[in-house]
Amino acid sequence: MAVTKGRKGLTLHRKLRVLKHLTSSKSGFRLVNGLLKLMVWEVSGGQTEEIHVKANTIIKDAFCYMCKLKLQLAIHKEHLYVMQHLQEVKVIKTETGQIEIKVACKMGEDILVPVLEVLEKMNLNVINAKVSCECVFSMEAIVEQLDKAPLDLGRVEKAILVAIQTQA
Repeated sequence: MAVTKGRKGLTLHRKLRVLKHLTSSKSGFRLVNGLLKLMVWEVSGGQTEEIHVKANTIIKDAFCYMCKLKLQLAIHKEHLYVMQHLQEVKVIKTETGQIEIKVACKMGEDILVPVLEVLEKMNLNVINAKVSCECVFSMEAIVEQLDKAPLDLGRVEKAILVAIQTQA
């Protein structure tokens, strides 16, 4: 059974309208006497101007929209990957003889307590600490030694990393 030109036009009109809505395209269109007319919005004044253009503008808008979605998805995946594999510990000795510790890792249950226990086992006294658990667990602490024995900062760093990894 043959499909009339009017039905084809209505089907095309419906498909383009759905595509325009999904992609938030700024191009408009309408069927006039069986011809497809597109209206392009002018930037200044918001006036519409009718021109005879093919449906390519809406299709190009749809393609750009899909590319933007792909980029957003790739950025989101990379962000999740970074958040899941984030484990950073920095131990720095300050000029005053105190030790500054910075910890950043993915959020998990009971991370703060094992880190503080490690510091206690190494005879380090926490003077000041700032802890945040918004997107990631982060801690900045200033500690000092209880005894005057030499302290290996690399050993402190490794002990904190082990404590974090056992809780993750």
